[in-house]
Amino acid sequence: MPVRVERRGAVLIATLEREAKRNAIDPELAAGIDAALNRLEDDPELRVGILTGGSEVFSAGSDLRLGSGEPSSRGGEYGVIRRPHTKPRIAAVEGLAFGGGMEIVLACDLVVASRGARFGLPEIKRGLFAVYGGAFRTARALP
Repeated sequence: MPVRVERRGAVLIATLEREAKRNAIDPELAAGIDAALNRLEDDPELRVGILTGGSEVFSAGSDLRLGSGEPSSRGGEYGVIRRPHTKPRIAAVEGLAFGGGMEIVLACDLVVASRGARFGLPEIKRGLFAVYGGAFRTARALP
């Protein structure tokens, strides 16, 4: 599965591992994110979850060729966008977080970004709209 899940004490770390495709979200990656966040919510000993990608890219967004799959029953799009949660989620971002990758970041409670992190919603260049929260969460997150 393209999501590596580690447990460190009461912390769950989910690392996106599809770097050959810039962590573009396909159905398998979305299912991995969903499974990791289900584990976070279901395990009473876990207290916080961290979503991260590689050192060059957090996520370039949806895989334009394969699509991102159907929304999950608990998490919605990408397994995270519409997920009600009781435990905090942290996005640890290095490199770029574009499109759906930025929308995943915006669905987290806290963002820790490196100096080299870049964020953007380039959907308009493809005639698309940021429908998974980017349009309204961005306005709330930025001053």
